[in-house]
Amino acid sequence: MPSFGAVRPPSGLDDAFALSVLTTVENLRQNPENIAMELLRSIFFSLDWSGLIANETQLGELIHYGHKFNGNL
Repeated sequence: MPSFGAVRPPSGLDDAFALSVLTTVENLRQNPENIAMELLRSIFFSLDWSGLIANETQLGELIHYGHKFNGNL
């Protein structure tokens, strides 16, 4: 995965944020990647890094890297 980071200081509006994903335990068990993608969208958007997750392919790659990092391939 390419290295990345903030290229400019965050705006004052991004100093704090909260997020939630409405789901069920059953959905979490059956589709954990979908929940992770929703969380990543919110987190990367709040960091002003939305370009890293501009489409489903990029989100899928990020999830794959997470599985690889954790040895779950």
